[in-house]
Amino acid sequence: EPVAGADLCVVNTCGFIDAAKEESVRSILQLAALKKAGNLRGLIVAGCLAQRFAAELQAEIPEIDAVVGTGEFPRIAEVARTVLGGGRTAAVAPPAYAYDRVLPRLRTTPGYTAYVKIAEGCDHTCGFCVIPQLRGAYRSRPLAAIVEEATELAASGVKEVNLISQDSTFYGRDLAGRPLLPDLLRELNAIPGLRWIRFLYNYPTRFTDELARTMAELDKVCPYVDIPLQHGSDRVLAAMGRGGRRADIVRRIARIRRHLPDAAFRSSFIVGFPGETGEDFHQLLSFLDEIAFDYVGFFTYSQEEGTPAGALPGQVPRAVREERYHRAMAHQRTISLARQERRVGHVLEVLVEGEEPGQPGHYRGRWRGQAPEVDGQVLFRCAAGDPLRPGDLVPVRIERAEEYDLLGVRVTR
Repeated sequence: EPVAGADLCVVNTCGFIDAAKEESVRSILQLAALKKAGNLRGLIVAGCLAQRFAAELQAEIPEIDAVVGTGEFPRIAEVARTVLGGGRTAAVAPPAYAYDRVLPRLRTTPGYTAYVKIAEGCDHTCGFCVIPQLRGAYRSRPLAAIVEEATELAASGVKEVNLISQDSTFYGRDLAGRPLLPDLLRELNAIPGLRWIRFLYNYPTRFTDELARTMAELDKVCPYVDIPLQHGSDRVLAAMGRGGRRADIVRRIARIRRHLPDAAFRSSFIVGFPGETGEDFHQLLSFLDEIAFDYVGFFTYSQEEGTPAGALPGQVPRAVREERYHRAMAHQRTISLARQERRVGHVLEVLVEGEEPGQPGHYRGRWRGQAPEVDGQVLFRCAAGDPLRPGDLVPVRIERAEEYDLLGVRVTR
């Protein structure tokens, strides 16, 4: 919540899908009302919405004093000084900034976990996506800078790092002409104090056997494979501009599973893409059965201006998109439960996240196959008089599985 009487507020926005844009605009209007009432001196809008709609925002919401695009955030102090001096400005340019060194950061995650960005931008041309327009071309951070940041995080008590970019499997191709993610994982694996390494958002056609072998060889790399696939119908995948087809994806995931037989798999899919027929949707459901993902996120298609898909004929009605979304969710729940039940009887290393309110001796946490916030949790109990702290790593025997969560008891050696 904004603080009335603040000198300055900065709203960092998303401009990708309708729901995110609406949330961003609501936050801006809330702050604009504060400023109009005299309870806020300056208002800056930053991030993707500012990059995409800078002129429109400043024209339609006069309380906005400045906009800062996705590639201009190093100028935020300069922009703030301008606003506090009574000026109005816009810092928006084609995004080209690269994270070439370790910058000071204020972490908003709990002290035991952190996200580390390994690249910015994207070179893919998916028909539904505006991210290349908002974030620019793919730009990998230097490997040494990432290792330096992760080393500092581990020294401060971080046990888990989650590597993120628009496509983590592409990391390093722009620096060395070849994928450097296996090299980066080996460097991170050697950092003292770091216990878990997870990397997210991997393009299916670039997840190589070398990468899967590296994951299997390194003890700190979590057995967690996040591959957003978007659909299970070849016709829809082609219309989306996605690389690879269903048979290719099935073969690739089978190869990954040969290296990582116990890995947890996460994916995401879009329902209601323009031209998606009932048969296409049934192919998506059968694809879910064939692959058997542990965790899946579904999104209803969002028609975005400036994208190839936005101009396609055959836009699916909202009611149909919503109905397919709920059917897909229900279909996947049965699959997720079956996958979760495979863990019953196993002892898993669990990262403690906190004690259950009002239930002494009952805790929640995650095992290596659960990413922060998006997947389920491990709920477990332990003996009285044996307090745990967030960030502790403990063995838990799984006794029961639900669709998303696992339940168990702490093992005492």
